[in-house]
Amino acid sequence: MRNLSKTYHMAPNRVLFYYQNLGGAMSNATQIVDSSGPVAYGTGTGLTLLSWLNTWDWGFLVGVGIGFAGLIISFQNYRTNKRFQKRKDQREQELHEINMRKALEQCNAEQD
Repeated sequence: MRNLSKTYHMAPNRVLFYYQNLGGAMSNATQIVDSSGPVAYGTGTGLTLLSWLNTWDWGFLVGVGIGFAGLIISFQNYRTNKRFQKRKDQREQELHEINMRKALEQCNAEQD
């Protein structure tokens, strides 16, 4: 004869399950609850994160993002201008040296 006394069992995830002790075998309801535990945990976590995201002021965050994007664009523009200014200065220096040589040659030619 089977022991049909009702007992309480503490599951590993600390939820109190009620089932009939059928010689150590779990009842169908307990198996269903045990298998749906991870789904309920994942759903609860997802809803918690979703509600937390809904509490943010998205307009402010978008504004901050646009500000950071402007800062990055400005910095890149500064670096590009610096590089082109350096090249321009090199070209001007080369032209200046060529003009100085020509002027020096003209001076030497006039003295002879």
